[in-house]
Amino acid sequence: MKHIIKKVISISLTVVLIACFTSCKETTNENVADNSNETKDVQPEIVVWYTNSDLSDYIDEAAKEYSTENNIIVTSKLVSAMDYIENINQAVLGDEIAPDLFVAENSNLEKLYLAGLTLQNTDETYSENSYYETALNAFTYKNKLLAYPMYFETSYLLYNQDYVTKAPETIDEILTFADEFDAPEGVEAIFNWDVTDILCNYFFVGNYLNNDEINNENYILDRNKLQEALTYYQNLNQYFAIDAKTVDYETAFEKFTAGKSVFTIAKTDKLPEIEMIEGETSDSIQAINQNGNTGKIYETDEEGVNEAKEDDTSKEEQEKNVNNASEKASKDNTENIESSSKEPNVTKQISQSTLKDYTAGIEKMLRQCFAQENSVSDNQSLETNSSSEDNSQIEEGSSIEEDAISGMGTIVDKNSSFKIVPLPNLTTELESKGLAISYGVFVNGYTQKAEEAKKFAKYLTYDKADKLYEEAGKLSSRNDINYNSENIANVLKQYENSANVPKQMENEDYWLKLEIAFSNIWKGEDVAQAIEEMSK
Repeated sequence: MKHIIKKVISISLTVVLIACFTSCKETTNENVADNSNETKDVQPEIVVWYTNSDLSDYIDEAAKEYSTENNIIVTSKLVSAMDYIENINQAVLGDEIAPDLFVAENSNLEKLYLAGLTLQNTDETYSENSYYETALNAFTYKNKLLAYPMYFETSYLLYNQDYVTKAPETIDEILTFADEFDAPEGVEAIFNWDVTDILCNYFFVGNYLNNDEINNENYILDRNKLQEALTYYQNLNQYFAIDAKTVDYETAFEKFTAGKSVFTIAKTDKLPEIEMIEGETSDSIQAINQNGNTGKIYETDEEGVNEAKEDDTSKEEQEKNVNNASEKASKDNTENIESSSKEPNVTKQISQSTLKDYTAGIEKMLRQCFAQENSVSDNQSLETNSSSEDNSQIEEGSSIEEDAISGMGTIVDKNSSFKIVPLPNLTTELESKGLAISYGVFVNGYTQKAEEAKKFAKYLTYDKADKLYEEAGKLSSRNDINYNSENIANVLKQYENSANVPKQMENEDYWLKLEIAFSNIWKGEDVAQAIEEMSK
């Protein structure tokens, strides 16, 4: 009897254990299924860092577009340029969320490679078929392409065609022009540039230096020619008497655009301003008022944007309306910035469809001005004058407006005076070579999402590159984009023939020595002695 009772108890316990096991298994499977569903719902995320605020609109818009199209979260972060590379490295080693990719200039190439902070770019798209050789060389180290070329900075010669009929091919020709030029009232200088800016000065000696060499002995290609070039540079102070303490980059550019100088050396950061002043765009800029009706056509001339014709409202009322409009525009702008979509309101700002073919840069600079003008137009109506001259202007404006609506309009070039050409040689014997700083997107060597980061790097630097100038005022490193601008074509030609800044860490001190040499030579220091100091 006891044996039977034990057997029954044993069987009962077995049944209970099986039931418990089955229940636990079902619960576990349910949890696994739940976790699986949660994993499917979680989007992968990549983080991109950059230091130049000019890129914010471009990168933010790219992140939003790419996220929507690829079911991935892209987070962009504007960070300080101070100790940028060190901070990336610290983020990798520490608790901070490190970037999966980041924008940096090519002068950091060797440092990034040795720190393991970059992965090789093996995408066959990045070849001379699609990118400038200058850009590819800028990011090549030990025969490996270590970044995705994005944009660049360089310098060029800018001259006023009102005073000069033919672009100079040498600095000697500028000196000859200076001797023969009968300067009209208002012209204060023939040639004015920032003699302390290495990007503006480098072309004087660039043909006789090799920035790709690591050791200083091979950095100077031709010492005799280098001395001739620096002596020539020093002698220019006798002709143009530029005070390095008072004439900086901004001052030189402002004097040029005001017609107070004939020639200057400018950089790519001034391209949008030059286009705004010159009126060189590939399409008309069309404003849309709040009612959805076509407003006035904004044309760029020497005074910027044309003023709207007012009706017989009193001057006091006009000023009041403008002030109200300015406050309204400011409020609208703040709301747009705070908006997560960061898309402009097409009823108050520039119609996006008319921006499609712009050699842009202009949109960003004139957006607030257009918002103010559109707000004013809400309270005012345009009045046509009875004079035949005004009527002809109205007819011409209507014609331009119709063209703009159809997408075929072009702005009449009100001021074609400011022309860009590549930097000239010094003489027929002394050749020049400009300098370029290239910027690229690096995929972090420590990222756990390398493939996702590589795809977004390509999106930033290739797929969306034709919008880079429009949204950020930067020229892409791609060589197959047509900007429909002679000035920009000449900047691209300059970049194609420029030297890159040194990318080896050992050349950093030498680079500083070159800047010091330029400064001292301009002040009158012995050229041979300056070169000797530079070589130590």
